[in-house]
Amino acid sequence: AAVLFTRFLKSPALTAAAARTSANRARIAALLRRLHGIDASPPVFDAAGVAKEYVEAAESLGALAVEDRPLAEEFLRLAEDYGERHPATVVCHNDLHAANILDGGGLVLVDFEFAVLASPLLDLASVAALNDYTASDQGDLLRAYFAGAEPPLSAAEFAKVVRLVRLMAHFWILATARGTERSELLARFGGVAMTTRNTKWQSG
Repeated sequence: AAVLFTRFLKSPALTAAAARTSANRARIAALLRRLHGIDASPPVFDAAGVAKEYVEAAESLGALAVEDRPLAEEFLRLAEDYGERHPATVVCHNDLHAANILDGGGLVLVDFEFAVLASPLLDLASVAALNDYTASDQGDLLRAYFAGAEPPLSAAEFAKVVRLVRLMAHFWILATARGTERSELLARFGGVAMTTRNTKWQSG
């Protein structure tokens, strides 16, 4: 694949803790609004297809533990639901853990490997899921993104998208990593992946 470097940024990445602060929630929301205004045509996000691919790949590697099987069913179900409810409308980064957000005075996104055309909710949920936002943090992020207006979905509905992203991270690790690397990734994303096994989303 072709790679184009336009400039070198000697800027530190955010930490997950920094990404959760009130000031940075607002800055990240503003950054995403700018990103989502870009006119481009990356591949359309197929949640159901991604879920099926990751689960089947993890299965083929023998990486599914007994406790992962109900999570796989939940992942597939939430992916189907997402596809039915949230049409693709904007360019999304789709991998918004804090290490991909640089702060050199202004926030900059890096690593667009997973960029897709999707609902803006995918990126908002990615920020929330991959940086361990609380329910209160999630509400603040939505209000900041929608500039103080009432978000176009309930907190419970957004929690489902956050849960989908958590499961996507978990099964991506199972589907792509092996041995020690898998253990290291699960440990690194422990708040996202490993605890996913014990954090079942409950409809309200």
